[in-house]
Amino acid sequence: MNKFIEFISSKQFRNGFYFFLFTLIMAITISSQNYFFQKVIENGISKKDIVAQKDITVIDTKKTEQHRKEVAQNVEPIITQAEDEFIMTNLLTLKNSVMKIREKGISEETKLDELNVLFDESGKRGLVDFMLKSSDNDLISLFEKSQITLSAVLNKGISSNDFENNKIESIIKKHIPHNVPRYQSTLIIGILDQVIVPNLVVDEFATEIAKKNAQSSVKPYEVVFKKGQKIVFEGEPVTKLKRDALRAAGYNVLEVNWGGILGIYLLIAFFTFVFLQYEKNFEKQYYNPTYLTIIGTLTFILGLISAVLPTGISPAIIPIPAYTILLSIFTTPRNAFFASSIVLAIIAIGMHWNIEIIAAFMLLNSVAMTSVSKLNFSKRSDLLIVSAKITLAGILVTGGIYFLEKYMMDIENVLILKDIGYIIINCFVIGGVFILGVLPILENMFKILTPYGLAELADHNQELLKRLSFHICAKMQRKQSEQTLF
Repeated sequence: MNKFIEFISSKQFRNGFYFFLFTLIMAITISSQNYFFQKVIENGISKKDIVAQKDITVIDTKKTEQHRKEVAQNVEPIITQAEDEFIMTNLLTLKNSVMKIREKGISEETKLDELNVLFDESGKRGLVDFMLKSSDNDLISLFEKSQITLSAVLNKGISSNDFENNKIESIIKKHIPHNVPRYQSTLIIGILDQVIVPNLVVDEFATEIAKKNAQSSVKPYEVVFKKGQKIVFEGEPVTKLKRDALRAAGYNVLEVNWGGILGIYLLIAFFTFVFLQYEKNFEKQYYNPTYLTIIGTLTFILGLISAVLPTGISPAIIPIPAYTILLSIFTTPRNAFFASSIVLAIIAIGMHWNIEIIAAFMLLNSVAMTSVSKLNFSKRSDLLIVSAKITLAGILVTGGIYFLEKYMMDIENVLILKDIGYIIINCFVIGGVFILGVLPILENMFKILTPYGLAELADHNQELLKRLSFHICAKMQRKQSEQTLF
């Protein structure tokens, strides 16, 4: 029992408990947007009517894929010639075999039997007798004409269907030279019938490439929901197309179960562990309960704002730049940028943000880090200059993204004004004016002396320092007067 009490009272247990508690709270907070808030789909059914607030163009992936499959199926197999050299070699081998049998010193009857072995029944009609009794010149001439005919037949191509439909004889006849006598035509047909095989085969690789090219040429099937048109009705089963349209309209269409929450928790736990290791090894002066508490508090507030953000409001309003500025003041700009990058990754993955939002916040965090690093912390009002720089950078980034999307798809001009408004509120109002007011409160709450606090303590024009200086001087004069009297 004493060992158990010692264990739960140990520093390692407390640190582990705080780690688990923080990561659990953050996981529940990040998951809450999908699990508790803004849920418009339940068990695949829409919970309410949703109307498009702008023209929305989405790709019907199901119809597009179906069309691509149909196009690929209609691609004819690509036929290529093969076996030509093999077939020509067979003809030459047949000629040589006949010549060797003729040259043998055996009886005519034996030669006839051996020639019958070379030719099947279709070629034996007068062909074997010609092979045995014709002169060498006539035999060589016959094989030369057979070779010419075979070359023409192979250039046209012979397929398996030609064999199945018994078209070989007619194909050979069409390619026999016109000056060949009729009796020789029959002999040529008999010879070639022994050596011809299909030389047209399907080129699987070329056919597959042709199918892929045909699929890639299919334009995506687009569906447009006009402004004011209902995307889904209450009680309607939500298809993938409708989900994509709802997501484009800014609605949360995810149905996160407990497995999803576990996945978010593991992600947060991993990123938190990485951050703590970074603090322990590279920022040791901030690896203590005071600084970790303020970092954890600001991180929780940021996650909570992201979770309860109403549907239709752009994530650009989430005060991630203000988070970076505050941590840059309480710790260092480098430490703040690392922390904000981790928090941005957690929120972006948990909330399924678009890459444009992530890239924009990364750029704004970079501007915030560099701007704070150049401050001399003489006046708190300098934070307004920092926030103005971040606001300008945010407007430029938002404008660039807007014109890119405007080029790719037709979007309303009012959207750029709305996004710029979010940027001004986020970067200047929250990141500047609000921080000026909340910074002294956080300093007093967490008992942390920031560079601004040090500068103010060193400023002799402050009323408190003037009063202290006056009282000290008066006390010293009094002592000097007393020493003079005595």
